Amino acid sequence: MDRQAMTLALQTACKYETPDCLQKSEEHFGKYPTEPDRDQKLTVYCYGIQEGSEDDWNKLWNNYKSEINANELTTMRKALACSKDSSVLYQYLTYATEEVIRVQHKHTVINEVSSTTYGRDVSWTFIEENWDWFYDM
Repeated sequence: MDRQAMTLALQTACKYETPDCLQKSEEHFGKYPTEPDRDQKLTVYCYGIQEGSEDDWNKLWNNYKSEINANELTTMRKALACSKDSSVLYQYLTYATEEVIRVQHKHTVINEVSSTTYGRDVSWTFIEENWDWFYDM
């Protein structure tokens, strides 16, 4: 229970943009592919991507493409949706329509991106512009 509480506290601190939390997440993500503690992984990946650069996003994306561990893939998919950069998010959504992302995970990518403050409008624009793909899917 203590580990879950610590994880939730860390996620909440970063969600509300506590400077120390964001800074530490970015620092820990800067050490990637060295993995943080398992209870901190999603927070570090997500807020490392959010506060990081497009190069950071690309580094995680490239590792996603070769990862085989299902739990790690889930964490990576969620973290890749955390970017603040609308062009990066749009590209991620585009990847979801291609064969790079498995069929059963396409809806997850779209849901993860659209559930973020930065991705909501990007997702809506993407859906409008690619309605035929969604209709035919």
